[in-house]
Amino acid sequence: MTLPTSKQIDTSSLPVATQWTLDSNRTLPNNALLSVALVFTSATGQKGTGWLISDKHVVTNEHVIRGGAGGQILVQFADGITVHGAAAIFNALTDIAVITLEHPVRYPILKIDPAPPSVGEKICAWGHPLGYNGPSPILSVGYVAGFNAHHPPGLSHPQRRLVLNAALNPGNSGGPIFVWGEDAVRGVAVTKHAPISSFLQSALSALQENKSGVIFSASDDSGKNHQFVESQIVAQLLHYFRDMTQVVIGEAISAQDVIDFLNANNIPWVPR
Repeated sequence: MTLPTSKQIDTSSLPVATQWTLDSNRTLPNNALLSVALVFTSATGQKGTGWLISDKHVVTNEHVIRGGAGGQILVQFADGITVHGAAAIFNALTDIAVITLEHPVRYPILKIDPAPPSVGEKICAWGHPLGYNGPSPILSVGYVAGFNAHHPPGLSHPQRRLVLNAALNPGNSGGPIFVWGEDAVRGVAVTKHAPISSFLQSALSALQENKSGVIFSASDDSGKNHQFVESQIVAQLLHYFRDMTQVVIGEAISAQDVIDFLNANNIPWVPR
């Protein structure tokens, strides 16, 4: 099946913000604008970014869809259309996941280039950071600052990660990383650096898990009622402000790790 490029898609019915972004983008390939989507897991409230590698497969991070089952994962494209995820496969150690959509979509698919970018190369990321929910993704720009070895217990060999000097925020997770001016994915945004000592992290966990004290009730945005004690709301506020802290250093999974995952699971992809 041959999928259209962004130039072949009728843009007249797109949301006005998406049309403006497409019209103003004169320096970068436009395919990513229609191929990068907002990923939302309704069971957890977790939000991230994903991108098409075929007409029915979307790459994202495992932590974006963690805790969600088929039907609880929603993928919203730049035209405002939302498609449910029918299933997902993932690797928590490498933080890679692929969502299978409940039906194929007709947007450009993104190619993948396994060659790691060089230190100092200008890069960009399309995504849905912080409270920005689209419909079209927005751009973050930076450069490759170095590399990091991610080696959690259980992973047989270190995962090579790109260290980026770029404004990656919560919500960028799972989004594609490009070398400036290119249209092939070179990496996947996975985290930002917001250092915290083990003592403070354990203190936050203790606050969050405490259930003794005066009990309060409140409704969330969906109208669901929640009960909590003072320490739990303090922990949530501290977590929120820590998430909002921007150190402008983030990490990305290498394209080669994504390719290895796709090949191991017999998922199609298009090379550069």
